[in-house]
Amino acid sequence: MDGVDAGFMKRVALLVLENQVRYQSPPETRQTLDRLTAAGHDRPEAMDRIASAVMHEVWRVLAGADFDRDAFTALLQQVE
Repeated sequence: MDGVDAGFMKRVALLVLENQVRYQSPPETRQTLDRLTAAGHDRPEAMDRIASAVMHEVWRVLAGADFDRDAFTALLQQVE
């Protein structure tokens, strides 16, 4: 996806993330947010940290792969 603005992609990632948290789909996203905020990160910082995992999975799906919940969950578990 050459030529895609990084700021735009970050906004996309945060929008996807907000929806995942709001609808608890998958619930692991909300659990990760709760884990990070309990560890002392404020919500915006925690969301930025989780957004990297979201973007990784968004790129995979945009490239034609199916959503891999197990791989996504593993990425979320690595977010600190």
